[in-house]
Amino acid sequence: MSISDEINLSTLPPASGTAQKHVLIFFIPGNPGLVEYYRPFLINLKKNLDSQVFQNESQLKDTQYLIHGASLAGFDVNPGSRQTPSTAQDFPLSLDAQVDDVYTRLESTAKRLCIEHDIKSDLPVVVIGHSIGAYMAMQTVARWQESAKAGPTHTRASTGICLFPTIYELNLSPTGRKVGPLTKIPAFALLVHILAKLLFLLVPFHALTSLIRLIMAMPQPGAHVTASFLKSPHGVRQALHMAKDELTQLTHDQWPDEFWDASSAASVGISNGRASVDSWRNRLFFYWGSDDHWIARETRDRVIATRARVEGKVGHEGKPVMQVDGNGIGHAFCLSESGNRVVAEKCAEWIGGL
Repeated sequence: MSISDEINLSTLPPASGTAQKHVLIFFIPGNPGLVEYYRPFLINLKKNLDSQVFQNESQLKDTQYLIHGASLAGFDVNPGSRQTPSTAQDFPLSLDAQVDDVYTRLESTAKRLCIEHDIKSDLPVVVIGHSIGAYMAMQTVARWQESAKAGPTHTRASTGICLFPTIYELNLSPTGRKVGPLTKIPAFALLVHILAKLLFLLVPFHALTSLIRLIMAMPQPGAHVTASFLKSPHGVRQALHMAKDELTQLTHDQWPDEFWDASSAASVGISNGRASVDSWRNRLFFYWGSDDHWIARETRDRVIATRARVEGKVGHEGKPVMQVDGNGIGHAFCLSESGNRVVAEKCAEWIGGL
């Protein structure tokens, strides 16, 4: 199994042979930020979207979805596999620097795809993020919002899908309470990084993969990616360095009310042809875990109570759609065959309804 730092997929061309509309699905991993963990999910998502396009005789029949996912900066195991390289240089990167890099890469990817597919108009983008990637997805949509107010943009990144999101109060989660004190130890990330290098330097890759499968009861593909992560140049240190930022910085809701409610888009003055109010509606979707060890249940319930749309309630049309998993899927859904299948089906359903 070869490991890549970037995954590019596309749905089959429409029956007409020519796509009248393209949509970029831009995926952001969690932490550890290796996109290979999510290959089965992205393949499932492509299959579901293929089915929707060919079954739908109206709005989707001339649409082609372009799916892009890449490892976060600092988690590279095969840098030559990227079509859109990261611009980051100094590792480890802070959480804010990761957000900067993700947004820059989104712009570069969109420009590349517009050239490859001869796309003349703004490229609609659906940003999907898992775990801390959900926070980055929200920040990406927020940045696009600010850019759209300032002038023309190459993209229309007005839709975000947040999977098992860790958007704030990570320090109050069951795992956050355990890990938080460790990240406060001086040079903790560097020390663990050095220890990992010493421990795994002489361990053959296949032996390490087998050991991970045995100890963590992880499927073969996930164990293979984890072994690549442990042997990567910066991965362990980057993961722990970023985790510290996640626990110390994400303590509260950072987004204004108008960001959470698409119906208030008119108030920010985006009413030209580039980004109409309609293009903002239903732009945020959340898929929460029922018992997620990385988000306190109280935090999740408060976000749902204060921010989620209530179907049929007047004035809620622009609020986020939120759903709590009822299938027993864990936070690391990408390591489970059923998790990949269920979450991909839900994402495809939301994307098809835009």
